[in-house]
Amino acid sequence: MPSWKKLIVSGSDAAIPSVSTAADFTVDAGGDIVLDADGTDVILKDNGTEFGRFKIASSDFIIKSAINNKDILFKGQDGGSTITALQLDMSEGGNAQFLKNISGSQIEASGDVIAFGSSDERLKDNIQPISEPLYKLSKVGGYTFDWNDKQDTYEGSDVGVIAQEIHKVLPEVVAERDNGYLGVKYEKIVPLLIESIKELKEEVDDIKKKCKCLNK
Repeated sequence: MPSWKKLIVSGSDAAIPSVSTAADFTVDAGGDIVLDADGTDVILKDNGTEFGRFKIASSDFIIKSAINNKDILFKGQDGGSTITALQLDMSEGGNAQFLKNISGSQIEASGDVIAFGSSDERLKDNIQPISEPLYKLSKVGGYTFDWNDKQDTYEGSDVGVIAQEIHKVLPEVVAERDNGYLGVKYEKIVPLLIESIKELKEEVDDIKKKCKCLNK
């Protein structure tokens, strides 16, 4: 195997069968740089040890790590600092960890989506019960409806609430999306339901007490 510090290759279809160098090896091209493995894998090595490869399998493009139980990281630059945007955890069966917010119109999953929202009391100030919960709940409805063609995410019949109604009584759970339409954080309606049930229980308990007094 030849060992060179400088290699010059010219021609539109120039090929390098093998190169070994102790110094940096730079490829500077005025056009595309093509890696063609002719049906086999493009193998990445460090000091002779494989650490990854690119391959095609059944028309799928595969990025494969060859290091056992080591993560695959996608890094970039943000404000002059190196950040990790995506981490694929190979020690946990390929679980993906997005280290910042995920932006996009929707997230789809064929299995369960498990998420936990921050709710520790130590992270909150000015904690107050929701006022007039039953009144607020009475101002919103639950509906069946059909999705129309002003969006392309959902189709057919569905059930839900109306964002405009929710916004009037609980604006904190409604947000305007980039497309100008309103979205509802459905899980954030649960506290309103909790306080409504508690208020309703107080009214029922009060009625029971009055009934007992009348029966005496």
